[in-house]
Amino acid sequence: VSTQSTGTRLLARNQRLTVLNVAACDLMYALIGLLIRGPSFISSNYASTISQPMNLCIVWAVLINLFGSVNNVALLPITFDRWYVLSYPMKYRLIMTSRRVKIIILCSWIPNVLFVAVELSHVTDN
Repeated sequence: VSTQSTGTRLLARNQRLTVLNVAACDLMYALIGLLIRGPSFISSNYASTISQPMNLCIVWAVLINLFGSVNNVALLPITFDRWYVLSYPMKYRLIMTSRRVKIIILCSWIPNVLFVAVELSHVTDN
């Protein structure tokens, strides 16, 4: 196996990982936002208590905020990966391993999860 084909396969694998991240964010955002139709739980006639629909609304809002904010930064791993391959083509195969790309993707999720956790703690305190 030549170095060229190994580098090309690594590039393709990293691209698949980053595109899968974007697709997962978009899919979860669409499922939460379109299929569940969050606030309609509040006005449903079959709700027995006030607390249950409000809890469902809070869960919906937290999930929409999580996946909506992750959608905004889901393209950063792709951007960083493309920038690195263009800036340092000879070092790309050594530096940008699949493990590092997964870490970059995880790092794009962590601030959003922390933001939503802080937001949820403020909502539940009130």
